[in-house]
Amino acid sequence: MGEFTGQAVYRMWFDDSIKAPIPQEAGHVAQVPGPYGPPDGPNAHIKFYGHGFDPNMPVPVFKYNAGTQRPPKNCGMGLWGTTWRVSPQVKAVFERIDPRAVTFHPAKLRAVHKREVVSETAAFVMDIVRFCAGLPPGQDVYACQPHGQFDGGAIGDARVFRLTHSPFDEMCTQEAFEALQASGVELRFQLAGKIHG
Repeated sequence: MGEFTGQAVYRMWFDDSIKAPIPQEAGHVAQVPGPYGPPDGPNAHIKFYGHGFDPNMPVPVFKYNAGTQRPPKNCGMGLWGTTWRVSPQVKAVFERIDPRAVTFHPAKLRAVHKREVVSETAAFVMDIVRFCAGLPPGQDVYACQPHGQFDGGAIGDARVFRLTHSPFDEMCTQEAFEALQASGVELRFQLAGKIHG
């Protein structure tokens, strides 16, 4: 039995209650694979999941209207619909939980009112670049949750990961879930199953 057998696995996502800020000067995604991706197999054509960032891309600026919108949550949609926008505090939490699973690029969060810049704060775009098989090929996380049987051998020491055959599903183990909850990261979680083996 593995050290983490019996631990829960959660699917995680963000849910800003406001209209997502619009990324400006977004640059382009890195075209070379990250250290853990992209996965092989039927979904290998999905190129924008888990590639990380081109270090030479411009700093993306996320703008929101300070007169009509509340400040965005500390987690939200990043670039291309495949990455996250996170605060420096959230970045520190993910780096502490599983530094090999994530990569970052500087960004800015800009509040605008009547075409004037009200404030500008540091932010980051984050990509999850670690892939784990986790579930048998063809097994859908939505169909099996909350009773999915995740392969402990495939997950190994990962705390945060994408599913290899379903890279848009971003997962975390119970240890990471507890740390994220305790830190106040504004994420939503859904129990997907447990680790076995």
